[in-house]
Amino acid sequence: MIKVQAIVTHVATNRKFECALTEVTLEEMIAMVDEIKDSIADLTYLDVGGTILPGDFIRNHCVIEILKL
Repeated sequence: MIKVQAIVTHVATNRKFECALTEVTLEEMIAMVDEIKDSIADLTYLDVGGTILPGDFIRNHCVIEILKL
């Protein structure tokens, strides 16, 4: 098991929206990254730590990182 955290960073302001730390297997982490890549075009919103980010905002102004801790 590894600990991962998703962080969405607004490029213009460098504001970070952090998800909770989660324990997953390597295969689950790979599947999570693949799912994000495959569905980013259809994303309507993302709830990140209690903050609702619109899909267009994420696609046009943000970077999504999956950190292994």
